Amino acid sequence: MRSFTKLSFNQKLTLLLVLTTSSALFLASVALVIHDVISFRDTMRRDLSMLAEIIAAQSTAAVIFDDEATAEEMLAALRAEPHIVTACIYGMNGSVLANYIAEGAKAECPPAPGEEGYHFLEDDLLLVRPIILDQERVGTLYLRSGLSPLYARLRVFGGTVAMVMLASVMVAVVLSTKLQSIISRPIVDLADTARVISNSQDYSIRATKHSQDELGFLTDAFNQMLGRIQEQDATRRKSHTELDTRVRERTRQLERLQRRNELILNSAGEGICGLDLEGRTIFANPAAAKMVGWDVGELIGKRQHEILHPLGPEGRRYPVEQCPICAVLRSDAASQATDVAFLRKDGTSFPVEYVSTPVVEEGHVVGVVVVFKDITRRKQAEEERKKGEARLAEAQQIAHLGSWAWEILGDKVTWSDELHRIYGLTPEEFDATFEGFLENVHSDDRGLVTQIFGQAYRDQQPFEVEHRIIRPDGTVRMVHARGEVSVDKDGIPVRMVGTGQDITERKHVEETLMRTAARLERSNVELEHFAYVASHDLQEPLRMVTSYVQLLARRYTGKLDADADKFIRNAVDGATRMHALINDLLAYSRASRRAEPFKAVECSTVFDVAMSNLQAAVEESGATVTRDALPSVMGDTTQLTQLFQNLIGNAIKFRGEEPPRVHVSAVHDDHRWTLSVTDNGIGIDPQYADRIFVIFQRLHTREAYPGTGIGLALCKTIAERHGGRIWVESEVGKGATFSFTLPG
Repeated sequence: MRSFTKLSFNQKLTLLLVLTTSSALFLASVALVIHDVISFRDTMRRDLSMLAEIIAAQSTAAVIFDDEATAEEMLAALRAEPHIVTACIYGMNGSVLANYIAEGAKAECPPAPGEEGYHFLEDDLLLVRPIILDQERVGTLYLRSGLSPLYARLRVFGGTVAMVMLASVMVAVVLSTKLQSIISRPIVDLADTARVISNSQDYSIRATKHSQDELGFLTDAFNQMLGRIQEQDATRRKSHTELDTRVRERTRQLERLQRRNELILNSAGEGICGLDLEGRTIFANPAAAKMVGWDVGELIGKRQHEILHPLGPEGRRYPVEQCPICAVLRSDAASQATDVAFLRKDGTSFPVEYVSTPVVEEGHVVGVVVVFKDITRRKQAEEERKKGEARLAEAQQIAHLGSWAWEILGDKVTWSDELHRIYGLTPEEFDATFEGFLENVHSDDRGLVTQIFGQAYRDQQPFEVEHRIIRPDGTVRMVHARGEVSVDKDGIPVRMVGTGQDITERKHVEETLMRTAARLERSNVELEHFAYVASHDLQEPLRMVTSYVQLLARRYTGKLDADADKFIRNAVDGATRMHALINDLLAYSRASRRAEPFKAVECSTVFDVAMSNLQAAVEESGATVTRDALPSVMGDTTQLTQLFQNLIGNAIKFRGEEPPRVHVSAVHDDHRWTLSVTDNGIGIDPQYADRIFVIFQRLHTREAYPGTGIGLALCKTIAERHGGRIWVESEVGKGATFSFTLPG
């Protein structure tokens, strides 16, 4: 068959025609031979039957009379039939009466004739028939004929058939050689055309049409196919050109993307490594190499488990079969951990957070990408947080302040440890629901607490409430609760968080302080009343003493001795200072007892009134007093005038060698005004910045700078009554700035 496939189409076609013709002739010849053999066998059977019938009819008498000689004589006539090999006549008793054996034949009569009828053996035709007389069997005839005539005829017939076959094959070869070209030529031309097109890739070539039959139709179809292929080839070439252009562009994009990815990989702060199925490192970015203390080149090709030796939470090295990173190579599930440590090249370890992701191709794991981050700072921060939480818990315990949270949708209440201590309940004893919380609230306060929580839920506003609780041991404690509401994206309240503080002791202290404050308030009122009354009642006798002392000074100064003049001067000076002190005390007591209600006050007007009152001091000292634009505030006009007058007057009084320069300014900040009086005077030591506002506290002698020591105390009282405060900023020899605040 392989040799047949190597033949040319012409040879194949010729061979097929010859084989077909020869096969047909061979089958016809075989059929003729078989028919002749069958016909000749029938002829031999008929001839032998006829001969047997003649012998049986003639040997009837010999058989009846058991005449062996006659029977032998009759069988001897068979010498004329050369194909008869054996002939036997059996008597009525079944024994051989007579026989005939052809000359040279190696045969004999069988003891019994056998079954009647004829039988073709390998080389003989056997016939057994009865010898009949008056319809009775009197003996049996046995004839055995050779088949040599059949074989001779078969040889002659076979030779004839062979000669005819040979002649037919020769004729078929000649005719097929001539005729096959009619069929093969168009096909060979098509094959040649296809070969030329295949070699040249020129689809414009066309095959030549030789006939109008099926081969002609095949040629037309082949040419039409070439036309379509030519069009498709043109389209393919165009597409190939475009595809090649796109491929080159895509290649450039991929190269840029690869460079960008490499840049990103190299710029990433996390360590990134790729492992093959053996766990060997196939790539690593600089961050990974820097973290573990290896060069990138040193990492490539090494088993990552052997380099990093991942450590578990207890600092124990994972065996390779238990390593969570290597486990990903045996499955397609990613793993991550935050409680693992890696070893550096120098043997030190550092905590990491990593994600190990399998790389899967066609359903099989081909590698792993490990991304890890040094979380040393996070761990340190967590330690600090834990310490902070411990300190917070300690502080909460000291302050008796606990925290709570209520998951509204799940009705789950969570308390801190300190809040459990405040309520006297263990976590197991507390029914962590809102109703469980209310059960521990004093029955008289439950309605208020429920109302406050409900209002906070509706208004979504922070809240606070003070209520009593009853501990399991029956003791009652006071708790101050604060809280605020958290809502979801739809504005529905879902959570409340807050604090609870045990203020029982504070309440006791507050009650004590309130009682003490009430007693102090009564005492202060009584003292202020006493001071006012005393100062008022001392005015009349002091005016009388002062008048008589001044009269003595006018009449007797210079008329008595020097001691007398000194005594008179001291008396006049003491009376004058006593008068000033009483006036200042009256002003100080009026600041809180006889104050006017607040109203809108223009500070510029107050400033002008104060300057008018200080006109003599300004002219005497040569002072320069300036101001910025001053605001309008709510206050007491008289007291604010006193405040400006005292501060500007002090700036003029406590001056140095240069003429005083005083400036009043105002700054608005956070819903309040800050007014300042700045001077270039002698200044104040910062250590006395608070002392100077205490009544009767002086930093200088009366001889150097006269005064009663009440002025700045009065300024403080006025500033505090207006909801503000007063302070000074100064250095010795560098002037001073007195500032006070007013609402606005």
